[in-house]
Amino acid sequence: MSWLLKSADLSAYYYYSPFYNSEVGTYLETYITVIGNSAVFKKNENGKYQAVVEVTMLFNQEGKVKEFRKYNLKSQEIDAPTSLPNFIDLQRINLKEGLYNFELKIKDLQTENAKE
Repeated sequence: MSWLLKSADLSAYYYYSPFYNSEVGTYLETYITVIGNSAVFKKNENGKYQAVVEVTMLFNQEGKVKEFRKYNLKSQEIDAPTSLPNFIDLQRINLKEGLYNFELKIKDLQTENAKE
């Protein structure tokens, strides 16, 4: 299943796929694509332009947190903000087979008054 996530300014696509491996059991791969021209690119410590978004994933089952991830997803560095590339993320999450409530928040950390 795939979703387009859109806030006031930031746009991203989310997709997931369940897998099974005999060594680790069931796991989920999550894929996020952030639309480059919807993110704010600012100069970083290397003098290059880069976007940074905060990703929070929460998996609940029967009122209990089964998995929680919060991390910063950075775009590639570019020399000038003339063409803003999309950037992607892949996570592998070990989850036992079952039904989960899932919460996803994506926030542009370089936007003033950033919204999720």
